[in-house]
Amino acid sequence: MKESVVLASKVTLLNHQLPSFLKEFLKQADQAGVAEKLNLHATFCLENCSGGSSIRINEEIISDVTVDKVIRIFQNKVINKLK
Repeated sequence: MKESVVLASKVTLLNHQLPSFLKEFLKQADQAGVAEKLNLHATFCLENCSGGSSIRINEEIISDVTVDKVIRIFQNKVINKLK
């Protein structure tokens, strides 16, 4: 079964440019070789706009996501669950 990951940003995706934290998450998935084990979806909002950019992994919402936090979140919430 694949892990469900939803990446949300209030930043408008102009010219198909992804926000930095989304790019970093995708980079981490590719480097770890687990991208095919994830159901990745991008959305504008997770009804948590006051929490800034967010990631939902299965049913857990993690708010105020930054590029620096993505690496730790990826290791702790994705890689550890897939092991």
